[in-house]
Amino acid sequence: MPESELVSIDLHLDHPPGEVVSTEELIEVNAGINPVYYQQRKDEVLASTSLTELVFELGSFERNREVTPPNYFENGDRKTLLDRVFPYVPDGLTSAVPRSLTVYLKRMGLFEADSEWSETTGTVDSRIGVLQPFERVTPEERVREFEPTHSMTDAAEFVERSAEEIEAFVHSIERRYPDHEQIIRVGGGDSQLIALVPKLTDNWHVFTAEPNHWIVDRFLFENGIEVGEFFHHDNRNEETWRDFRRKLICGDIRAHPKHQRWYPTLEGITDRFDGDCIFWIGTEGDALNRYYGDFHEGDRYFDRHFNRVANWQGLTHQVTKNYTGAAALSPYHSESIWRNLYRHYDTDMLSPGEDLRPRIADQWYSEDVWWPDRNPSPEPYQYPFEHDYRPIYFDYISERLDGRAESVIS
Repeated sequence: MPESELVSIDLHLDHPPGEVVSTEELIEVNAGINPVYYQQRKDEVLASTSLTELVFELGSFERNREVTPPNYFENGDRKTLLDRVFPYVPDGLTSAVPRSLTVYLKRMGLFEADSEWSETTGTVDSRIGVLQPFERVTPEERVREFEPTHSMTDAAEFVERSAEEIEAFVHSIERRYPDHEQIIRVGGGDSQLIALVPKLTDNWHVFTAEPNHWIVDRFLFENGIEVGEFFHHDNRNEETWRDFRRKLICGDIRAHPKHQRWYPTLEGITDRFDGDCIFWIGTEGDALNRYYGDFHEGDRYFDRHFNRVANWQGLTHQVTKNYTGAAALSPYHSESIWRNLYRHYDTDMLSPGEDLRPRIADQWYSEDVWWPDRNPSPEPYQYPFEHDYRPIYFDYISERLDGRAESVIS
């Protein structure tokens, strides 16, 4: 019998990766950050965190010729000098860069112009869709249930309510999964803010990768944040060919392979805790809590979140779930924070260079919080080949359907 209702985040939290779940109503509640694939049938909706597992449940593959997944290796490594230097510039300067200047630099070839995500809402199977942000799907219909009000114009009120919502969501997960270990993937200010949230339990750990190790280490020390384990990755590509193939399949080749890093190590951490763990990621908190020209200029704010964020950063949550077996959560993407706060967001609330994250942390601490003045990004993985990897995915589907291969989903 199908479940009466299935919520997107609960599919990631309470079901094994790739499991196909039957429901009468499928509901997206957190801006598409935990991707779900589905098929509408006569009396049910089938849903899964993996497109391929849904294909195998259906027993056949119907290629959608209107959808061609991008080959992100097509042009090799085209990072310019500005691309490499930009992550090392202090956040306060980068956030104030107008979008018009970024567009100009890309046209001049000084910034990488190619997109690192696909805005396609369809899938490679014509019967299967991707659940869109705040979409409700039944066997008969698909309805988007989101209406922005643009009424939140007071930054002080936004800061206070943000602190309340973020803390409440973290505490709700701690209460719901008291025996799970919580691992924060810490890099920049968005994930550092997660580390600052007052916790109910002491089963919190930190994972970081170079070149952020010493920055994160000092951030924890200066602010007196105690964690259980401090997992460190040197950001060297440890993937075997088998790991690379598996990563492509776990992300349904919708994710840029070079930006999906560390998964063999993250899987090892999950195994260490016998699968009873949850990863926390500061997904796109900067576009919510500081002025970010690419989001705040023009009338594109929610569209950016529902397309770019869901179809790019959201794939990190999908790959984490399908590769390691553990859900990945963002405190900036709870059902409550989007329904009660972000839905009312007005972009005029922030000015260029303004960052509300320190003010949010101040809601939890009476003493000043120490913040790093830069946020270097780990380099994308490099591979000894630069060919079209898409046939790997389609061959896997054929082999699974023919019984010549087993599932690679964790």
